[in-house]
Amino acid sequence: EPSLGLAIELEAARMGTIAVEARRLDLARQALRYERRQPAASSPVAIGVSTLYRLAFRDHPYGVPVLGDERELQKLTLKEVQDWYRARYGPRGALVTIVGRFDAAAARALVRRHFEAVRATTGPAAVDPAVEPDPTGERRSRESVPVPFQVVLLGFRGPGAGDPGIAPLVVLSQVLNGPDGRLERQLRPRLPSAFLVTGDFEVRRDGSMLFCALGLDTPGDSLRAEAELVAQIERLGREPVSDAELVRARRQAEARLLFEWQSSRGRALALAAHQMLAGDASSAATDVERVRAVTAAEVQAAAEKWLAGRRRNVVWLASGA
Repeated sequence: EPSLGLAIELEAARMGTIAVEARRLDLARQALRYERRQPAASSPVAIGVSTLYRLAFRDHPYGVPVLGDERELQKLTLKEVQDWYRARYGPRGALVTIVGRFDAAAARALVRRHFEAVRATTGPAAVDPAVEPDPTGERRSRESVPVPFQVVLLGFRGPGAGDPGIAPLVVLSQVLNGPDGRLERQLRPRLPSAFLVTGDFEVRRDGSMLFCALGLDTPGDSLRAEAELVAQIERLGREPVSDAELVRARRQAEARLLFEWQSSRGRALALAAHQMLAGDASSAATDVERVRAVTAAEVQAAAEKWLAGRRRNVVWLASGA
């Protein structure tokens, strides 16, 4: 399998032979600036979600944008990058995931041959970040964005990957969000100025974020819009979802998981995540079963616990905010 051998050889070479020098650091800075200007990172919703993470994770690194900000980018020195590369970027912290049709024994031999030749990292092992304290009250922020409309986002920090509370939150997010979710069906008709209704549930190792967002083209609707959004979310903790809602939400959550597994990249990411977080790549196959088994009572309990007012983070985005 020459293509697999070449891919493994290139990845091992990238890990062991990168020349960390000033010219490359300058190019990397330019690449990061370019990436931050792309729609995926610079849209109002993306800015709002980044702000939600900053509010929800005050002590944890999740509160810092992955792409950084200009101030931190300017402060970064060549020595800091070189030290990090020597201490962190090596076989000790690597997980190699291969998916597709291949000979497992031959693939293992290729990995050993190329990666065992990579020099070991020389610094201390990475230290787990401090646990984020439980929030004690609502947190708010107003941000200025160069758009002629307003966006309000509500976000709630949840448990990390592997927590048994994840599956009910996955289904809960589908109850709220999507083309058939409560926000689209019940909130948009009550708010004619809402031109955008969206949301998602993002899961990371040490925490998760369930968020909803409304875009408004009428400034006077802002207070009402936030109140309506809060009311829909709080309702989930007071009463169970209907059977029809539960079936729809579970099916959509299941379809989303299965769709992610359709591509080689999606399967690789799922297997790698479960191996890294749970020590068992095969446990990825149980995600669908856990979603299928979620009950209305579990969704209500998850909403009552994780979407409580003291856990709420609110971000408003507007021109000149």
